[in-house]
Amino acid sequence: MLMEHLLSVVRGIYTSPLNLILVSGFVLAEWWVPAQYVNRRVHLPLDVLGFVAGIVFILPIYALLRDVSEWIAVMDWMTMLRGIQSLPSWGKLLLCALCIDFTGYWAHRAMHHFPCLWATHRWHHSIEQLYWFSGFRASFFQILILGIPQVIFPFLVFQMSLMEGVIAVGIINFLQFWKHANIRVPWGPLECLFVTPHYHAIHHSRDHAMNHNFGFMFTLWDRLFGTQLPSQQLERPFVMGLTLPQKKSVWRMILGL
Repeated sequence: MLMEHLLSVVRGIYTSPLNLILVSGFVLAEWWVPAQYVNRRVHLPLDVLGFVAGIVFILPIYALLRDVSEWIAVMDWMTMLRGIQSLPSWGKLLLCALCIDFTGYWAHRAMHHFPCLWATHRWHHSIEQLYWFSGFRASFFQILILGIPQVIFPFLVFQMSLMEGVIAVGIINFLQFWKHANIRVPWGPLECLFVTPHYHAIHHSRDHAMNHNFGFMFTLWDRLFGTQLPSQQLERPFVMGLTLPQKKSVWRMILGL
C-alpha cells in the first residue's frame, strides 16, 4: 500500500504540469537575474547524467525504505504519534519540514566529517558552476541517506494523505531547484531564517567555506551549531567544485563508492 502511495507521489511530481512551470520559472529567473555566468555546454552532460541516474535510483530506494517503514510501523510506540498525525495539514507540513531539515542537516554534516560518508557526497561537490539543474548531481547513496527522513517523516510519522505528500515532496523538489539556482535575489533579513541560493553556493566553494552552511531549508541549525557563514562574508565569483580523483571512475562517483 505504501509503495503504491509513493509511486503515485513520484508520478504526480514528475508528470505534473506544475513541474514544467517550476522548471520554466527557474530557467527564466536565471536568465533574468543571474548571479554569475554559467557555461551550460560544459556542465550539462554530467548534470543530465546525474538527473537520469537520480530518477533511476529513486524507485528502488523508496522500495527499500518502504519495507523498513512497514517494519517500524508494527511497533507499539507508533500509538504515541496519533496526536501528531491528527494535526491540521499546515501543522503537519511545518513540523515535518523542521524534522526533515534537522535530520538532513546532521546527515549532511556527517558526510563532510566521515571519510566513508564523504565518498557518497563527493560527486555532488564536483559541481563547478551552480544553476537549477546542477543540484541533481547526487550519488545513489547520498540520495538514499538524505531520502530516509524524506520518506519516514511524511509517510510514516505524520501519516500524510496523498495530497499532503505531493505538497511535501513538491516543496522538497522546489528547494532542490531553489538552493542551487543561479539567481541573485536580495532577501535581506529573511536569510536569517531561510537558505538562499547564495547562502548555499558558499557551501560549494572549494576552500574552507565548504564546511559551513549545511542547512537545506532553514539557516537555524547552522546558527545553533556554529556552522553558519553569512552570505556577505563571501561574495561571488569564487571557485567552486572539487577536482575528481583520477583513480575513481565516474560510475563509482555516481554510486557514491
